[in-house]
Amino acid sequence: MLKRYLASSATKRHQFLAANKELIQYQATAGQEPTALLVTCVDSRILPSKLFDSAPGELLTLRNIANTIPPYIHSDIATSSTIEFAVNTLGIPNIIICGHTDCGGIKALDSRDQLNLIKYPSLNRWLDLIAPAKRDIAEKLEGLSDQERHLAIVEQNIRNQIDNLLTYPFIRDKVALGHDHLRLHGLIYDLHIPGFRILDHDTRKFRIFVDNQ
Repeated sequence: MLKRYLASSATKRHQFLAANKELIQYQATAGQEPTALLVTCVDSRILPSKLFDSAPGELLTLRNIANTIPPYIHSDIATSSTIEFAVNTLGIPNIIICGHTDCGGIKALDSRDQLNLIKYPSLNRWLDLIAPAKRDIAEKLEGLSDQERHLAIVEQNIRNQIDNLLTYPFIRDKVALGHDHLRLHGLIYDLHIPGFRILDHDTRKFRIFVDNQ
């Protein structure tokens, strides 16, 4: 299987390595200086380097089910250590929480009563972390179509994960210093458009992002 993957990707990989040879060799010595930490879902349809046209060294990524940031008091070591490294060591000035439509994690949350707890014990515990996304807007979900309901929970989950980031003392302190130090961004990759919905921090609402704006 591994050899087949490598063989099928050989041409594009060689083209990529040849085009970026000098940059990669430089970074092998000089290290990395990414400008953003992208927290996104494990979903295979999300391709950060393609969606953001990022070159080697530009984008640090943290991926898990439903692009989740556990609150500081419940943080898991994988997530918290990545955030610490990004902010305290690399000095990354931007953190982007990027969710997406047709998210399996959000769907599992919304139909949780049907989840086989014996088969998915770890997933069930993970869903506890994003459960507020549905609970916080429960009264707004009545009467919505399935697609509207799903999008509403995806949106609320992004808002909640940004709020969770602010429970980390070193994140809160950096944000308080101003935008030159650390900015938090909310984004949704909408597969139906396809394109992005961006969070307006003043209104806490999402709007479709138009590339020429």
